[in-house]
Amino acid sequence: MVISRAKEQGKYQPVYKSEAKGSMGGKITWNQILLDTDTLCNADNFCEILFQIFQFNDNGSGNHKKLAQGSGTLGAMIDSGGSQSLELSRGAKLFISGFSCEDRVSFLDYIFGGCEIGVQVAIDFTLSNGRVTSPDSLHYINPHTQKNQYLDAIHACLGILENYDDDKCFPVYGFGGKLPERQKVSHCFALNGDIFNPECSGIDGVMRAYRESLSKVELYGGTQFSSILKYTNGFAQ
Repeated sequence: MVISRAKEQGKYQPVYKSEAKGSMGGKITWNQILLDTDTLCNADNFCEILFQIFQFNDNGSGNHKKLAQGSGTLGAMIDSGGSQSLELSRGAKLFISGFSCEDRVSFLDYIFGGCEIGVQVAIDFTLSNGRVTSPDSLHYINPHTQKNQYLDAIHACLGILENYDDDKCFPVYGFGGKLPERQKVSHCFALNGDIFNPECSGIDGVMRAYRESLSKVELYGGTQFSSILKYTNGFAQ
């Protein structure tokens, strides 16, 4: 079965080709089909949708024999309430059963619906990054550009997400590093030094806190996310 949508001047664009199935008692049952409406009918409920049934030719030529065809619209499928019978040519019928049309919710739908986003940042201070003074390290700051891969990532991500954070104040944590006042590795510490108020103002504040931490935090070991996740979940609640 091939499904096509109507285009201008009587032309059709194929949008779906089914698997080949054998018939049982003159009936063929195809697998469930999932298509978005943009693909199926260009999001137009009245666009003609053409269904064509072919006898599959497995010799590799691609010359399949057309057995029957018929057309319908998305609007008619919706009005049918879940099932529909289409009359095809040559006395054939196509039964569409269990049809449903569901809205696909996007990120922006949540934003326009009033969802608020609180961005939180966690930075990996494990020794797997390489020592800060090594040019091969992800934490190494290029003396010419004054950047490294972490600064680039922070700027790229927050440059987008800050537009959806009302106060633009971001809690910033580190994990996997050893702080000067502690003798063991910490898997959740605030880069500004205050775990009860770990927020930094804007992208510049986050990058400033990160730069300052590089001279204080000793890269150590053990990549563990659990402490960060527990703390940020509690913060969100």
